[in-house]
Amino acid sequence: MEWLLFAILGPALFGINNLIDKYILDKHIRGVGAFTIIYGIVSFVVSVLLFVLIGFKFLDSKSTFLILSAGAIQIVTFLTYFKSLTLDEASRVTPLFQFIPVFALIFAALFLGEVLKPIHLLGFLLIFVGGFLLSGKNLDKKVFSPRPAFWYMFVASLGSASLGVIFKFVYGLNTFWQTIAWENLGIGISSLFLFLIPTYKKQFVESVKGLKKMVYAAVLINELVFFLGRLSLRYAFTMTSVALVTVLMGVQPIFVLIYTILLTLIAPQIIKENINSKVVMQKLLLMLIILAGVYFVSK
Repeated sequence: MEWLLFAILGPALFGINNLIDKYILDKHIRGVGAFTIIYGIVSFVVSVLLFVLIGFKFLDSKSTFLILSAGAIQIVTFLTYFKSLTLDEASRVTPLFQFIPVFALIFAALFLGEVLKPIHLLGFLLIFVGGFLLSGKNLDKKVFSPRPAFWYMFVASLGSASLGVIFKFVYGLNTFWQTIAWENLGIGISSLFLFLIPTYKKQFVESVKGLKKMVYAAVLINELVFFLGRLSLRYAFTMTSVALVTVLMGVQPIFVLIYTILLTLIAPQIIKENINSKVVMQKLLLMLIILAGVYFVSK
């Protein structure tokens, strides 16, 4: 059950990453484009370091196309996810990643010929309803509408699900570390195209000018946590099915909620959310509905 350890370690690390992302975006880097470019630059550096350690090797044409395409998809995922964090609390945003196992199963049915069962459809419904309500405004009033973050996270989850499937396919034709290195190279190359968008270029230049050393340290730690979380999940993918690993990411919102409550109580200057008993109970109830959906999807 070694894969289970890595499948749970990933969400635990991503939970930390979610909160650091939220802190940096709220306090220091004003612009999702700038933050995405920073992620891309670090990914490029990681790919170079990996190639130095393991040696550079060209992939076959199909693998090259897919893994570089995955880099572009990851950039879109970053942009939509970061935008969500600027619009809402981290503990409301991260549960919406539970759309990932839904999309993973759909992709498996479309591209791998796997059959969707009625219980899977029930799981999809529970995840969608739970995520929709969790992201909703005026939850206890007659007028209800989804928060803008809901639709951004819908796109982010779609992208994340496809990344797992692409990685598993490319890994099947290449070594683990070569696939990881090329995946990071794809992210780095794709992020460079964001400089072609004047708004994002301006955000990046203005952001890096005024950053303090402490913020640079926070960014580097955050990038390391993200890389280790992604590495943990990718390693789990090599030992079992992508769908099963993505289903276990259902524990990520629990980690985020625990971290958020602790930080709000201990260090509100870093992260502060509404943690009155009514709000926390609402979040927990809706998370349980989402987790029930994840359970049915995994059957």
